[in-house]
Amino acid sequence: MINFQSINQYYHFCDRHVNHHSVFVKGHNIDMDTLAKRLIEARETAGLSQAKLAKLAGVKQSVIGMLETGARKKSSYIPVFAKLLKVSALWLAEG
Repeated sequence: MINFQSINQYYHFCDRHVNHHSVFVKGHNIDMDTLAKRLIEARETAGLSQAKLAKLAGVKQSVIGMLETGARKKSSYIPVFAKLLKVSALWLAEG
């Protein structure tokens, strides 16, 4: 465990170790620089399978799969996914 002597030391640590495309989750720095990674993280956090998210969104599971593997880089369903996953559509689309 890291012990910080002051709030300034904590902020300095964060500035050096976490950027705008990363998230600190359970002690791990998770790279969130792609739609695929953000979608996976949001879906898993929501406790949904690809099949369940697809059903709720009204798309085929293969659409979710292609987005999560990076085979597709964008989708007109991003706002729908974001609403179902309770995340910002802008964050999901662009990080």
